[in-house]
Amino acid sequence: MIVKTDFQRGDAGALVDYIKYDRKAEEQRVPVRDPSGRDLSDADLEQFVERSEAKGMERHFIISPDPDATMSSTDLDRGTRRLLSDWRSGRPSASYVYAIHDAGEKPHVHAAVIGQERDLWMGRDDVVELREQARDAFREADRLPTRERQQQGEREAIPESARGPSRDDVE
Repeated sequence: MIVKTDFQRGDAGALVDYIKYDRKAEEQRVPVRDPSGRDLSDADLEQFVERSEAKGMERHFIISPDPDATMSSTDLDRGTRRLLSDWRSGRPSASYVYAIHDAGEKPHVHAAVIGQERDLWMGRDDVVELREQARDAFREADRLPTRERQQQGEREAIPESARGPSRDDVE
């Protein structure tokens, strides 16, 4: 699980414009959603940007599960809402919108979060904790093949004659 984040003063207008287009899908517009998962209209997005101007801070999250975890858009949607809902608790001024970019080889989510600086500030330990929470929220460990299954599959893909001697064959 990779979670990247940055934060800056100012409104979220440029960030919202950025996340609503999936560059891997030939600049195709993707739905931007609110915390309930509802697709937002352009008017809703404009209101979000206006609120960001009043709050004065924005944070950008990129949430990128391991590509081997095989997650659907629905999985990304639910995991994002679960993660950010948990993260937002105790941060009364924080609100967010998000967009799923799933056209490329590495599906990921962009979230634009607005709020007051005290609610959006995160130290290094906070980011590490968020990554662990993301693994749980997306149930990533359950979706990854185990190392044993992976190694077994690799062994089965190689013909026995090409494998060479095993440890038992060598004296």
